[in-house]
Amino acid sequence: MPSCRIHPLMPCLICLLGLLSTDVQGFAEAHVKKGSTGGVLGNEFLELSLKKCSMIQLTNKLSGRKIPIRLDGFSIGIEGREPLRPADFASQGVSEEAIPGGRRLVLRMENAATGAQLKIIYELGDKDFY
Repeated sequence: MPSCRIHPLMPCLICLLGLLSTDVQGFAEAHVKKGSTGGVLGNEFLELSLKKCSMIQLTNKLSGRKIPIRLDGFSIGIEGREPLRPADFASQGVSEEAIPGGRRLVLRMENAATGAQLKIIYELGDKDFY
């Protein structure tokens, strides 16, 4: 009767192949947590925190590391008028929406002096690593 010998690393290789064939991204379902002037868009790996018109923090949920984001803001030029900046806008609400295969976070802003409205939209797909 023939004998069969299994290489000592074979169980490790089988386990590694199983891990590589698993769709890890399939477990990264997008979620939204909304607040009165901002919110959080993320998955089980990363979260992006937003407040008013700005990204304020990126959180690596696997390591627990929080990375502050500092931006200079933006400027919207309208011909014949002074440029509008983030401080010129007031929050008009935050909403979350389901999109095919993910989530959307919408920040609505308005400038009281001009009536200019601004929608800031962030989207994250369920299978996006981020």
